[in-house]
Amino acid sequence: MTTETEALRRAFETYINPDADVNLHWLASGYYAGRGVQQSWLDFQAGHAAARAETAAAVAQETQRCIGIIESHRIPVGNSAAGEMACEWTYDALKTIRDAIRAGAKETSDADKT
Repeated sequence: MTTETEALRRAFETYINPDADVNLHWLASGYYAGRGVQQSWLDFQAGHAAARAETAAAVAQETQRCIGIIESHRIPVGNSAAGEMACEWTYDALKTIRDAIRAGAKETSDADKT
């Protein structure tokens, strides 16, 4: 069992048995003895997975919105070589920020698949 699943199971057991006064009979095979508790556990996991997917979709949408802002940002330039150089530096910095956001989004989505 992964650490994340263990943490989720602890949260479930706290939710279903807040006083810890009932033995929920977790079996070595990875199931709860008793149909009602096992079904509740499956429902709890499904709800958690749905919430994660909803959060991941919202994060992906916000990431795309941020990238759009960066890509459409117009940099004012004066009529001088120094202004044009400053514009190039700013644009390069914005590209670096955009790429970092994209890389972070990819890392997050890769981690969600595990």
